Amino acid sequence: MCSDIRRKIAVRQSTMFSIFKKKFYPSDDTWTLATGSLNKKQMMLRRNESASSLAGHADYRYRVTVTVAMTDFQENGLPTGPESGYLEEIEIAVAKSLEAGQDALQILSITIDGVRDLIFHSRAPTQVEVKLKEIRQRFPYRRITSSIELDRRWRVFKEFAH
Repeated sequence: MCSDIRRKIAVRQSTMFSIFKKKFYPSDDTWTLATGSLNKKQMMLRRNESASSLAGHADYRYRVTVTVAMTDFQENGLPTGPESGYLEEIEIAVAKSLEAGQDALQILSITIDGVRDLIFHSRAPTQVEVKLKEIRQRFPYRRITSSIELDRRWRVFKEFAH
C-alpha cells in the first residue's frame, strides 16, 4: 500500500511540474530547410528548431521582422548566387547583433519575391531598435526595414511548423 501511494504521488508531481516546464534560451541552433510556395510565389524557408525550447516564453513576447530587399534576384524572386552571399553576410551581422546578450533569438528566415525576412523573438525591443539602426548604418547600400510586434503566442513560428 505504501508503494502505491508513493507511485501516485510521483505521477501527480510529474504531471503537475510538466505544466510549469521551464523554457530556456537554446545553447545551439538546429535549422530545418524547406522550399515551397506561398501565394503562388516560390519560397525558401529556414526554421530554427532549437527555438522551440524558448517558444512562448513570457520575456520573449516581441516578434521582430527585419526585411532585406534584394538588388539582384531571379525571375522567380529568389536570389542569384552573388546576391545570396550578400544576404548571408547581412543575416549573420543582424543575428550576431540582436542575439548578443540573449536579447533576441532568430526563429525564421524566409526568402520570397525579392526579399529576405529575418524573424526573431525578443525580450528587449528598445535595445533591438538601437541595434537595427547600427545595422542600417553598416549596410547603407541596402534597404533594410523592420517592425516589432507583440506576439506572445509565437504565432508566426508555429505557422511554419511541419
